[in-house]
Amino acid sequence: MSETAQQIIAEATEAGDRLHDLDRALQQEMDEIFTNAVLADREMTEAEKARRKEIRAEQTEIADTMRVLKFVTLARLNNSSTVAGLKAQIDDVTTELADDLSRLRNVARYAELAAKITASIARLTGKIAGLVAGPGL
Repeated sequence: MSETAQQIIAEATEAGDRLHDLDRALQQEMDEIFTNAVLADREMTEAEKARRKEIRAEQTEIADTMRVLKFVTLARLNNSSTVAGLKAQIDDVTTELADDLSRLRNVARYAELAAKITASIARLTGKIAGLVAGPGL
């Protein structure tokens, strides 16, 4: 059985939350490195600068992973049972609408034919009335 959209979204949300938590922890570490240097009234050490550079690289990887997660989630949603069900419903409605359109076109043709017949009967009625009334009137 295919996954439902709810299942897919729940899993993606959980994974996204874990990535955000990791990013926040890294940002907190980066902020602490800077704050410790400022509070000590000193420049950051080479080790601190290197660690901040590592943290930025890790944050970039997290951002890339978030983008991949979004694309994977969309692909999974596209193949979910929920989307398949919606597509089947849309296909059914489309078929019904096509049938309705065909019937309406037939009704329009019948209405056009009825209008022509009515016009012919009116002309014929006018001619008959002229004949019955005779030339003397």
